Amino acid sequence: MLNSLFYLIPFLVLLLVVVLIISIKKIKPQGLLKKFLILAGVSVAGFFVSALLHNLISALLSQLIKKEFEEPIFFILAVCVFPVMLAVSIIGSIVQLIKERKNKI
Repeated sequence: MLNSLFYLIPFLVLLLVVVLIISIKKIKPQGLLKKFLILAGVSVAGFFVSALLHNLISALLSQLIKKEFEEPIFFILAVCVFPVMLAVSIIGSIVQLIKERKNKI
């Protein structure tokens, strides 16, 4: 059960990015909402770039020093920093959308 949920997470993130792109095109955000949506996109891209760099640097250094080597910086970014950034940007975007809708009423 847990393995199937683990493989579902990247698809959910991809779905979130698609919804993000559609919402940016549809509502043409400005101000703080635009910044939150950009932050969401950067955090998703940063996660994948950091995971890739972690693996590449670990493999390269393992080959160079002929010992097992784990690179921690990009791993911490991918596992801790970018998911928190994504959560903050999603919550901030929702709050800003609610505020904008209340102001229109």
